[in-house]
Amino acid sequence: MTTSSDPSAGQAQEPTRPLEGLDVMILAAGLGTRMRPLTEHTPKPLLPVLGRPLLVWNLRALARLGAKRVVINTYHLAAEMEAYVEHELAREFADPEAPPKPEVRLVRELVLLGTGGGLGNASPLLRSDPILVWNVDLLYLPDISEALALHRREHPLATLFLTRSPLHAKIEMSGTRIVSVAPDADPSNSSLWAYTGVMLLSQEALAQLPVGQFDELPPRLRSWASAGRLRGHTESAPFLEVGTLGSYLSVHRALAESPELLPGTPPQHVLPVAGGYGYVDTRATIEGGVTIEESVILPGATVRSGSHIQRAIVGPGTEVSGDIFGECHAGGEMRPFPVLDRNVEAKFASFLARHVQIWPRDVRRVWKQLLPLHGDGSGRRIVRVTAGADSHILVAPAPVSEPPSHRSASGDEVTRATFDVGGGSGPGERLPIYPRRVGPDVPDEPTTFAYVSKILSQRGVRVPALRVHEPESGLLLVEDLGDLTLFDSLRTADPERIRELYRQAVLLLVQMQRPEGDPFDPDRVQSPTYTAEFALVFECGYFQREFVEQHSRGPVPDENLTAEYESISKRAAEGSDLVLIHRDFQSRNLMVLPSGLAAIDFQGARLGPPFYDLVSLVYDPYVDLDDSLRDELIRTFAERTGQSSRVDDLLVPTALARLLQALGAFGYLGGRLGKPGFLEHAPRALAHVAKLADREYPHLARLARDLGA
Repeated sequence: MTTSSDPSAGQAQEPTRPLEGLDVMILAAGLGTRMRPLTEHTPKPLLPVLGRPLLVWNLRALARLGAKRVVINTYHLAAEMEAYVEHELAREFADPEAPPKPEVRLVRELVLLGTGGGLGNASPLLRSDPILVWNVDLLYLPDISEALALHRREHPLATLFLTRSPLHAKIEMSGTRIVSVAPDADPSNSSLWAYTGVMLLSQEALAQLPVGQFDELPPRLRSWASAGRLRGHTESAPFLEVGTLGSYLSVHRALAESPELLPGTPPQHVLPVAGGYGYVDTRATIEGGVTIEESVILPGATVRSGSHIQRAIVGPGTEVSGDIFGECHAGGEMRPFPVLDRNVEAKFASFLARHVQIWPRDVRRVWKQLLPLHGDGSGRRIVRVTAGADSHILVAPAPVSEPPSHRSASGDEVTRATFDVGGGSGPGERLPIYPRRVGPDVPDEPTTFAYVSKILSQRGVRVPALRVHEPESGLLLVEDLGDLTLFDSLRTADPERIRELYRQAVLLLVQMQRPEGDPFDPDRVQSPTYTAEFALVFECGYFQREFVEQHSRGPVPDENLTAEYESISKRAAEGSDLVLIHRDFQSRNLMVLPSGLAAIDFQGARLGPPFYDLVSLVYDPYVDLDDSLRDELIRTFAERTGQSSRVDDLLVPTALARLLQALGAFGYLGGRLGKPGFLEHAPRALAHVAKLADREYPHLARLARDLGA
C-alpha cells in the first residue's frame, strides 16, 4: 500500500516530472447535467474556479509534472471547447509562473461514447504505455511517481488512484491488488476505498476498448479485478471534485481555507466576497447597495441594486435581484441546490458534537463533513455526515406552521398545511397541500420515523438503523445506506437483474404487510388513516387543483369528472381491510445493498389499502417498467398476500388514486416551488392514468390524454 506525502510540503522544491514521456487523456465529453444551468451554455471544463477554467488548472498541474501531450475528448458544446483551445488557451500559459504549455489535441465525439468508448475512440493518439487518464472535474495533486512505479513493477491492465471517502467507497483491496469493484458495496464497510477518476491504463487494456462505439469502464474494471489484473495506488492527498452545484461552491470554500490545494495563483480579475470564501469576477456587473456573502459571481452576470446574495451562484447571461440563497442563476434560468445556512450548520454541528465521539470540535472545519443532499418534495433537510471512515445520514424535519385543523370522517383531527391561491391584494382561498394529525398526543415526524422503523424491523424489512433520536431538537441520525437506489440501478442493470430487483421489492412489500412483532398502532404516527375523504381531497383533489388548474390551466371538473373522482376515492379506500402502508413505495425510496433491498423515507406510513404500495411500485412515474414484468409482480403480490380475488376490483382505482396524487405533487413542486425536474415525469404518469381509466372512467381518461398531448 502506498500513500502520498503532503503536497504542500514539497512546494519549495523543484517538482519531479513523472509524466515526461506519458500521454495524458482528459475525459471531458460529459453533459454536466448535475451542474445545469451553468453548463447549458458553458462546457464544464471551461467553468471557472477562482477565475480560471477547470481545464486550465488541470493542464497547468499536469504540465508541471512533465506532461507534453494531452488528448481531450469533447461532445457537449464541442465547438466552444475547440474555439477556446485554439484562441484562448495559450494566454493561460503566458504568465511567469506558468509551466510550458503542452500539446493539446481534441477528439470530438459525434455521439456520446461513455468513458470506455471515449478512450477507445482517442486510442490512435495515445501511444505511450501506460497512459494517464484524468477526469476534468478534479482539483487533485496525487503522487504519480509512486503509482507509476507500482504499475511498472506489477504490470496490471490498470492502476487506479484511490482515496478514503465514505461517500464513494466501492473498492476492496488486498495489498496493492483490487479484489472487487462493487456498485452496490456495503456503505458501512469502512475498509473500502473510493476511485478518484485518475488511473494509469496499459496499452493492453486500451486495445480492448471499442473505437466509435459506446462503452463504459465500470463493467470492465470489475472484470479486470476478477482476473487479478487491477491494482490500486492509495492516496492521502486532498481530493476536490466539481461535480454538482453544491460541490462547486464547496470547492471555493476549501480553497479559501487551504489555498495550497490550488496549483498556482488565481488571476487578478478575482475579488473576494464577505464570509471568507467565494469571489466576484470583475467582469460581472454589480450595482450599488449589494451584499454578497459566500457566493460565486461569474463574468457576464448582473446583480441589481439592493440585492443580498448568500451561498449562491450567479452565472453569465442572467441578472438577479432581491434575496438569493441556495440558488444557481445562469442564462436566464434558476435551479436550487442543497446548501445549509450558517445557523442550521451550527445547529447540526452542535448536535453531532453531542452524539458522535470523533466529531471535530473546531466548528470552522465541520462544514467539510456535512454534505447536503437533495431531499424529497417534503422540505426536510437531509445531510450526509462523514466522521473518519464512517458516514451517517442526519435528517431534520421541514419547518411546519400550524394552520387551522378539521376533524376528518375517521375521527382524526387533521391539520392542512395551506397556501393562498387568490388574486388581487387580499388573501385568496386556503387550500390543502398535505395532511397531518394534530393534538398533544400526536407524535412529530422524527418520533413517527423512529416508531415505524421499529415496526418494519420487527417484520424483517431492512431499514436504516436508528443511531440517535433527539426529541428536543427533532433531529435524527441514521445509518447511511449509500447512494444506489433501485431507480439508479435501472440505468445500468441488464433485464434479468432488473426483474430480480423488482421481485425482491415485491417480496419486501409482502413482508411489510405481514403482522409480525408488535401490531401497528395508527395513533403512534403523524399521518392520518387512509379514507375515502382523504383520497378525494389529497389525491384526486390535489391532482385537480395543482396539476390540472394551477399548472396546466385546465378546466374545473364538471359533474361527470367529479363523480369519477368520488368513485375512485371510495373504491380505493373501502374495498378491503386496511394494512400498514409505506405510502411512497417507489424506486427512489428503495436502496440496493449487497444483502438485498432496504426501504427509506417511510415517515408517511399509515393504515391504507393493501394494493397502495404495490401500485406505487409498478406504476412508478419515474420508471418505464415492462408490461410483462408489471403483470408478474401484481400476480406474485396478490398470491402471496391472499388478495388474488380482489385484483380486478381494487387495482385500477387504487392505482389511479396514487397516480393522481403523484401528478398533484409534480404540479405543486414543479409549479409553485419552481422545481421543474419533477414535471419531467408527468407524461408517463398521465399515460398510465389514460390507459387505466379508459374503460371505467372515460372523462378522466380524456382529461389525461388532453393534458399529455
